[in-house]
Amino acid sequence: MNHTAENIELTQAPSWQDQFAAWQERLAAVDWRPWFIVGFAAVLRFLLLGMKPPHFDEGINGWFVDQMVRNGFYRYDPTNYHGPLHFYVLFVFQTLLGRNIWALRLPVVIVSVTCVWLTLKFEPIVGRRISWWAAAAMAVSPGFVFYGRYSIHEVWMLLSSMLLILGLLGLWRTGTRGYLWCAGMGLTGMVLTKETYVIHASCAAIAIVVTWISTFLPHPLAAAPKGARRSLGRDIVVVLSCLSVAAVFVPWAKMGDTTFSGPLLHEMGSAGYAIWMVLGAGTATAILSFVLKKNRFIGAAGGAVQFLTIIYMCGHLPEDSELGIGGYLNLFLSVGLMLTVLISPDRFYGWRPAESLSDARPARQQWDYLDLAVIIGVGAILIVTFYSGTFLNWGGLKGLYQAYGAWVKTGQEGHSGHEKPWGYWLKLMLRYEWPVLFGLVLSFFCQFFKSVSLRYIAIYGVGTLIAYSIVHYKTPWCIISIVWPFLFVFGAAAVLVPQVYRRGVEIGMAVLLVLSLASCIYLNYFRCSTFESDDWDKNKTLPENITQFFRSEPYVYVQTFNDIFKLTRPVLSMAKRDPAFYQMTGHMIRTSSYPLPWIFDDFPNVGYYEHDALPPKLDGDFLLVQQDRIKEVEDKLQNQYFTEPLTIRPYQDTSKLYLDAKRFKDFFPGRQPDFKGKTSG
Repeated sequence: MNHTAENIELTQAPSWQDQFAAWQERLAAVDWRPWFIVGFAAVLRFLLLGMKPPHFDEGINGWFVDQMVRNGFYRYDPTNYHGPLHFYVLFVFQTLLGRNIWALRLPVVIVSVTCVWLTLKFEPIVGRRISWWAAAAMAVSPGFVFYGRYSIHEVWMLLSSMLLILGLLGLWRTGTRGYLWCAGMGLTGMVLTKETYVIHASCAAIAIVVTWISTFLPHPLAAAPKGARRSLGRDIVVVLSCLSVAAVFVPWAKMGDTTFSGPLLHEMGSAGYAIWMVLGAGTATAILSFVLKKNRFIGAAGGAVQFLTIIYMCGHLPEDSELGIGGYLNLFLSVGLMLTVLISPDRFYGWRPAESLSDARPARQQWDYLDLAVIIGVGAILIVTFYSGTFLNWGGLKGLYQAYGAWVKTGQEGHSGHEKPWGYWLKLMLRYEWPVLFGLVLSFFCQFFKSVSLRYIAIYGVGTLIAYSIVHYKTPWCIISIVWPFLFVFGAAAVLVPQVYRRGVEIGMAVLLVLSLASCIYLNYFRCSTFESDDWDKNKTLPENITQFFRSEPYVYVQTFNDIFKLTRPVLSMAKRDPAFYQMTGHMIRTSSYPLPWIFDDFPNVGYYEHDALPPKLDGDFLLVQQDRIKEVEDKLQNQYFTEPLTIRPYQDTSKLYLDAKRFKDFFPGRQPDFKGKTSG
C-alpha cells in the first residue's frame, strides 16, 4: 500500500527532559525498603570477606575441590556426611576466579544474600510486614552473617529448606505450578547438600499433621458470650506455671553420669536448696492466677523469681555440673511467664470451627501429574548426576543410604568431640540471636495465630529444634538452618498485638534488631577469629560469669587463629611477587595442619609429616614443627632461621615456625636469626 506524505503522521521522539521525568516517576513508584534490606545484608556479608583466615572445614572443602581438579570428578564419601553440591559449585568458582579465599567464600555469600531475598518472597504467605521484619532480622543476625561468610554447606541447607517450606505453603495458599517447583527443588537441594535433610523433611511432614490437629483446638475470640470464653492471659499463666512445677521433678541437672531431679539438688551443694523457691514460685503463681483474676502481673512476677533463682543456682552448683532437660525447661518457662505481661487482659479464647481461620482450606491446585513427574524427573537426574560424580563414579550412589549408618553412629555414640548438651541451641540463641529467641517463645502461643500458614511455620521450627537437640553431635553453624522459621514468628509480633500496642511492640522489635546488628558487627569484624570460653566458673561472681558469657564467642568454633598469617603472608607474598618462589621447600611436621594443605596446594615442594614421619632433608625454606617434636627437628637442622610460636586453632598445641633467614630477611629488617643450625657458623 502506498502512502503520501500527507497521510503519514510522524511521531516526534520525546525529549531527554520527558524521558528523565518518566524515569523519576517510575522510580518514585518503587518501594525501596525491601531492596535496602537485601542491599544491607549484602554489605554485611561482602565487607572485608577475606579478613579472617580459612577455617579448618574451609581448608578441607578446598582440598576436596583440588582433588576434583586432579580426578575429574568428586568422589562422594558417605562418611563425610556432606553431599556433593557445594563442592561442584566451589569447583566452578575456583576455576573461574582462581585458588583464593574470595573464590572459596563467594558462592556462600551469594546464597546467604539470596536467602534474605527469599524471605521477602514469603509475603503472599504471611504478609508484607511479617516478611519484611523477618528479612531484616536475618540480614543483621550475627549467626546468619557469620556463617554466610564461611565456605560451608549449611547455607545451602538453609536455602533448600526455605524453598521447601515456601513451596508447601504456596501450594496450600495458591496451588500454582511455581510453588510445586519450589518444593521439589528445595527437597532436591537438601538431598544434594547434607544427610540431615531427613530431619527437615520429616519435621515438615509431621508439622502438617500437627497443624491439622491444631485446627480442632481452641482459638482466640474477639468477642463471645461470657460463658463461652476464657481469659487468654490468665490461662496461659496457669499452664506455664503448672509445667514449671512439673519440670522440677524431671532430670534437672547432671554431674558426670549422675542426674538429679529438682528435689535431689541439695546433694550437689547448698545452692540446690534454692530449687524450692522455683517450686514455690510456680505453685503460688498458678494458685494466685485463679484467686486474683484481674491481676495481669502475676505471671511476670512469678517468672522473674524463677528466672533469677535458676541463674543463681547455675552460678553456685559444682563446676563440672550442667543443666539437664528439667533445668532448661524451667528456664525457658520462666521467660515465657515474664512475657505474659504483654498479653492484653481483654484477650479471650474459646472453641470455633476451623473454617473461620484465614487460610484453613487449601486452594485449588493448578498443576497436574505431568508437572509432578517432570519435577521428580529433574530432581532424580540432578541427584544421580552429582552423586555419581557426573557418571564417573556410580558407586557414589550407594552413599545415599550408606551415610546414615555412619551418621547415626557418630551422632549418637559420642566419640566425635562435637557432642553438646540438650540445651546447646538455646544457649547460642541467648548469647547471639535475641529476635530468634523471642520468636521461639512466641511460637508456643501459635495456637492463637489466625493464620494457619504462620502456625505451620512455628510448629515446623519447634519440631526441627527439638530434633536437632536430641542429636548429640552438634556444631554451631547448623543453627542457621534450624532457627530461620522463628524469624517469621518474630515478625508476626508486629501484627498479632492489638493496634493500641503495636507501635510500642515495633519499637521493642527495632531495639532488638539494633542490638543484633551491634553484636553482628562486633563478632564479624572484631572478634571473627577470637576464641574465648563461656564455661561457668564457680570461683567468679554472678555478674562476672554473666559478663564472661556475653564476651565469649561460641560461634568462633574450631576457627583458625590469625597466628597462621605469620606463615602464609610472607610465603604467599613472595610467590605472588615472583612465581619462581612457588618452588620453595616447606615441611609441615605436625598432625592436623588444615587449612594449610589447601593454602599451599600450589606449592609442589611442601610436604606434610605426621606421627614419626620426617622428610629426608629437614632444612627447607620454611618449617612448622609440633611442640613435642621441636628438639628432634632442631638437632638435625643446619641453617639459620627466624622463629615464631604459631597456634593454628583452639585446643591444639603451639607449633614453632621456622623461616629461612636468607630467604625471608626482608620481612625481619634489623633482626638477627633466632635459631642457628650446626653448620650455620
